[in-house]
Amino acid sequence: MPTFELSLSDFTFPANLPESRSTFRMLLDVRYIDTDGKFATHHSVLPGLDTYWECEKAHAGEANFVRHANLPKLDMAKIDD
Repeated sequence: MPTFELSLSDFTFPANLPESRSTFRMLLDVRYIDTDGKFATHHSVLPGLDTYWECEKAHAGEANFVRHANLPKLDMAKIDD
């Protein structure tokens, strides 16, 4: 079976998004056909079920703060591979 890699290379959010709404968690479902020819689904939660990517400016000192310094987007250099 071939191997595929999905990469999140950019994530921009609206500039007028309220600060209290600027926390993000990605929920991914990848549906594919397995080696037996049956449908299968792989679920993933990024960064995890117990945390999220923080972009609220008041939380800039937190470990999971990943907001870009000047733009309404994630700073991808702060996201763990």
